[in-house]
Formats: sequence, structure tokens, C-alpha cells
Amino acid sequence: METLNTFFHTKKASLDWATSITNSPEFTQAKHRIAQELTGAILPETFYERMIMKLTDALDIDVGNILVWGWRKQREIVQYRDKENPPSGSHTVPLLEHSLVSKHSPTIQPVVNEVRLPKLKFDIILKLKLKGAILNIQDGKIMQVTTGTCTGSGSIAYTGIPILERSTAPLNLPGSIVFTDGFPI
Repeated sequence: METLNTFFHTKKASLDWATSITNSPEFTQAKHRIAQELTGAILPETFYERMIMKLTDALDIDVGNILVWGWRKQREIVQYRDKENPPSGSHTVPLLEHSLVSKHSPTIQPVVNEVRLPKLKFDIILKLKLKGAILNIQDGKIMQVTTGTCTGSGSIAYTGIPILERSTAPLNLPGSIVFTDGFPI
């Protein structure tokens, strides 16, 4: 399945990619704010690029898991939390058109010359608009999903200052996904 790294088109092993982010006009404000947070620290020349590359570790979140965690909260399926509902068989629940918002707040603990610097907190927001998903629910768990199409947007920010923003064209999702153990609602 795809991760947030795929969504944001990050290149985990590319210092050039990180440099393109740190040289962007959007990052200039964030760089200034981070420098204020780290006042007094002598930062290596590639500090900001390496910080961006470290942030990609926090983007190794499976988009499928984000979808399932969001679906667990949809009012259409909350009623199926009870493992006795249905007493036998399963439910097929269509989610025709719906939106999901996923927020994450990873922190990075920079260490320069063996000195721990203050933690830096980032905000990641992913907004997805989905059409045509059908869930199969059994024993209070999401066991399978037949996907439809999806559009989305996302942003990575530092103290409210956008660092990276992405939007997608409509995507056809992979079809049918079976969850062997299921995800509890």
C-alpha cells in the first residue's frame, strides 16, 4: 500500500530533494522560526536538509491504515461495533461519498555534536475525499474494502508555517483489500 511519502512525493535518500524544499520560499519562514528555537546552537551546513530527510521517516504511515482508522469513525459503520451484529454472516456497507481528515504531529530531536537540541514539532494534515468505497464488516471488524476513487490534499507545517503542500488528481484506488485479522470498529 502507499504511504504518506508516496502521497507527498518525498525522496528519502535524496539530499537534492531535501535541498529543493529548504531553498523554497515557503521554507524560508520556517527556517527562520527553527533558528529562533535553536538559538545558540551552531548548526552544520546541511542541518535543514537532514532535518527534512529525517521528517520523511514520520511519513512512513500506510495510507490504507489511515483510511481504516477514519472509516472506523464514520457514522454509517459505528452501529456495527457489536460483535453480535449480525449474529451470523456479515454486513456490506457502502460509503458512497465521504471525507476523511488525518492529523499527525511528529517531533524531531536534533542532536548536534552530541548535544540534544530542543524538539521540533511538525504538523501533517491529510484530507481525502473518497467515492464508492464498500466495506465488508464481520464480528465488529472491517474485514475487506472495495475501493473507488479518491482525491486528496495534504500539508506539512512547522508552527503553522507551511513547508510542503500537495494535491492529487483523482486516483483509482487498488480495487479490493482484504484484512486477514480485520480492524476492530
